[in-house]
Amino acid sequence: MANSSNTTSNSSTTTKAKNNSNVTKRKSNAESCKLDKTHNMCQTKESAGHPGTILGLVDKTCAKRANQAEYDFYLYARKHKLPILKHMPKMYGICSHGDGMYMRVENIKVGMKQPVELDVKLGKFSSDYGDMRDQGVSFLRALYKSTVRTLANVGQGRISRNFAPAKFSFSTLSPRSAFRKFVEGNGGNDKTREEIVLKLNAIVDDLRKIKINIRMIGVSLLIAYDAANPSKVQVKMIDFAHTMPVNEASHSLQYVISGIENIIPYAKPPSMMLKPMHKNT
Repeated sequence: MANSSNTTSNSSTTTKAKNNSNVTKRKSNAESCKLDKTHNMCQTKESAGHPGTILGLVDKTCAKRANQAEYDFYLYARKHKLPILKHMPKMYGICSHGDGMYMRVENIKVGMKQPVELDVKLGKFSSDYGDMRDQGVSFLRALYKSTVRTLANVGQGRISRNFAPAKFSFSTLSPRSAFRKFVEGNGGNDKTREEIVLKLNAIVDDLRKIKINIRMIGVSLLIAYDAANPSKVQVKMIDFAHTMPVNEASHSLQYVISGIENIIPYAKPPSMMLKPMHKNT
C-alpha cells in the first residue's frame, strides 16, 4: 500500500458537504478506473450492498464509490498503524469513472473458484443518527433507520444483513440457521467454520488493542470462502464511511466487538465447542 502525506481530522464534526468537495477535487489528478467489462467479481447480483457501487477492475481489484470519511480513515489507520488495518481490505488509491470517484480496494475473493459470501452488519447502530437529523430526517425516523434491527440481538452487540447467494436475512432466520445455510448449504464444512472463528477471534483481539477514541458506526464483516476449496476463507471488516477518530469517548467500538463475539458461537463447528478458542467466547 502506498504511503500518503494526507492527514485526517481528529473531530467528528466534519460536514458531508466538505467531504464531498474533497473527493471531487481528486478527479483531475486521478487515473481512470480500468473496468473489467466481462465480469464484475467484486459485486455480483447475489452480493449485498447497493447495486453499481462496487465495480470490478481488470487488475482484479475493486473500485468502491469513494467516501471521504472512509478514505480518511484508511489514511489514519496507516499513519497510526492501527491493529485493525490488517483486517481491512487493502486500499490502493483513487480512480475516476463517469462522474464519480472510486477507491481502489482489494478483492478478497481473488483466487476463489466458487466464492460464497456473507455480509454481517455490526454494532448497535447501522448509520449515523446525527447526520440524518442534520439532513432534516425526523427524530423517530432517524432513530429507527440508525438502529440495527434484528431478531438476533444478544446484549449490546447486534448482527443483521444478508448473505449471498441465497439472500437469506438474519431477520427471517435465526443466526444459527443462517450460518448453517451459508456454510453447509453452499459446500462449506467444519474446516470452513473453524477458519472463520479463528479469523473472528483475531479481529476481536486487535480491536481490543485500539487505545484511541474511535466512533465506529455502520461497519460490516465480509466473510467469504471458496466452495471448491472450503478451507480457503477470508474475513474482513468493511464499510468505514461513519468511522473516524473522535475527541470524546465513544461506546460504538465496544458495540462492534460485542457483535463479533455474539457471532462466534453460531459460527463454531461442533469440534470447537469442546475447547475454548478465545477467552471471551
